[in-house]
Amino acid sequence: MIILRRLNLILCVLMVPSLLARCTSTLDFSNECSSDGDCEKRGAGLVCRSSLCVVSGDLDTDGLDTKDSKDSADDGIADDLGGSDDTPISDTSVVDGLIDTDSGFADTVLITDSVPDTDEEDVGDGLADSTPSDVAEMDVLEITDVSDLEVQDTSGIVEPLKAPCDKFYGVSTKAELMDKNTILLGVLVPRSGALAQLGPYLDQAIEMAMVEVNKAGGLDGRKFAAVSCDSGTALEPTLAGVTHLVQTLKVPLIIGEISSELTIAAFTNIAKPAGVMMISPAAASPVISTIPDDGLLWRVAPSAALQGKALGHHLLEKGYSKIAVVNRNDPWGNGMRQALEEVLCTGFACADSNSYKPFVYTDATIANDQAQALTAILPFDPDITILVSYIADGVGFLNAAANAGYKRFILGDGARDKLLLELVSDQELLCDVFGSSAKTPSGSVYQAFSIQYKASWKGQDPVPYTANAYDAFFVSGFSIAAALAQNAELTGAAIAENMSRLTSGDAIKAGAADWHVGVQKLQSGATTTINYLGASGDLDFDPVTGDVVEAIEGWHFNLQANAPESLGIIYTKEGSYQPPDNGLAKPDSVCNP
Repeated sequence: MIILRRLNLILCVLMVPSLLARCTSTLDFSNECSSDGDCEKRGAGLVCRSSLCVVSGDLDTDGLDTKDSKDSADDGIADDLGGSDDTPISDTSVVDGLIDTDSGFADTVLITDSVPDTDEEDVGDGLADSTPSDVAEMDVLEITDVSDLEVQDTSGIVEPLKAPCDKFYGVSTKAELMDKNTILLGVLVPRSGALAQLGPYLDQAIEMAMVEVNKAGGLDGRKFAAVSCDSGTALEPTLAGVTHLVQTLKVPLIIGEISSELTIAAFTNIAKPAGVMMISPAAASPVISTIPDDGLLWRVAPSAALQGKALGHHLLEKGYSKIAVVNRNDPWGNGMRQALEEVLCTGFACADSNSYKPFVYTDATIANDQAQALTAILPFDPDITILVSYIADGVGFLNAAANAGYKRFILGDGARDKLLLELVSDQELLCDVFGSSAKTPSGSVYQAFSIQYKASWKGQDPVPYTANAYDAFFVSGFSIAAALAQNAELTGAAIAENMSRLTSGDAIKAGAADWHVGVQKLQSGATTTINYLGASGDLDFDPVTGDVVEAIEGWHFNLQANAPESLGIIYTKEGSYQPPDNGLAKPDSVCNP
């Protein structure tokens, strides 16, 4: 290979198109770069060595190889939709950030000092460094004739990484990423903002699934790859990320987002008009079931309406006489409260303000809204208060209530996290908490996923919705396989049309072992089907709403184990309520000294 240290003036004067972009104002290439990024602008496959742009060979693609445009240590970790992060939190605070006055979006940030260690060179097996450590000594050639130079035309090259889309995986180089033979997908998860504790784990689950499939041969010899964007748990970066994925990279499918509000905004404003399919691992708002979507919006988590109905039945069964509800003023929080009221108000005096008081709050005015709600709740003194919150906003309200002497709460899945045990100081309040969430994954498929996840990511335990993210890739991959067998062009509509083919037929388990069996079955005929058994559960999609139906379980905090603990199924898939295994008993010795 050749290092071009200087080009004679004749090259720029002749205005050779591909060479002109490489000319500097001084025509001296002795200091033409300081990083690989400078060279990537000059042409594909170039890296920076000793301040010169040189050609690099392909990198090893084996293993869980993640390429970030910034250090992965910047990834924030915070869990809002329920999780069990093992990372110690040494300094936590709530910060109100960006708010869109028309939509009500806000960036309420849970800031932590500690994050999971996901250094690229240590994650998974067989990782390739993004920059070769050794470069062979190269000859020097002084060029005086244009015919001596092999010209590379760099016009029309698309830059795949653009903030907030700052990482990619599935392949090792940008050249592979943009290769027409690569099946390129988009990922949208929160690596900053109020839901930052969950995003990196979902990214890891999707990457793990993608690498498993690629190492097994991919799809008919083609590799899957993804560009991942940080939604920031806020509207502006969400729309910027989806715009890049849809308009620049032309992806047919996006896995994400996890916030219902951001999922709806990204889909209705950008993805749907472009015919791009979206599949969310965690967005639970009941609104998603009914918005016009042209069949392009799907999710791998049950609607919050099921939780609301379960809690409505639970409240009636307990026979409370005074009830308060405090919820986030967004599609998820309002949807859960409305579903609760549909059941509760059939046998309870919801119209009587002396019996029932609902309150809402937004991130933009959270301190004032929550203070007003608590001020009204204290003299009302309800038998129970249902709090539908994330972690950061829930902690503030629970601590304020405990300090005022009120300690009777039911929580939703957004607060199912052992982080509450660290940040809520009142033990009595924590002992009394009862909660609802989708059924915890279990069984052999989940156990296989969990073992592989720990092995791939330095022993990290999967948190809730990581299994859903893993499944989101596999159901997308199977639908892509079916679509490609029928259509030359891969579109969002073609992928979505095949999602209904995954709910009956031969059992196909999540993971690489059954991948080719499922693909061959789906490609054997236009109407053949499989029954996908996911890590998060048996996913039976409703072809009309794009929803999955799952049982709802009760939970409480086990203070001895320092973690949330299941109390068993309280609402079956068929829609029947049954009391939790332990009710609101206090089995912990910490609660009963």
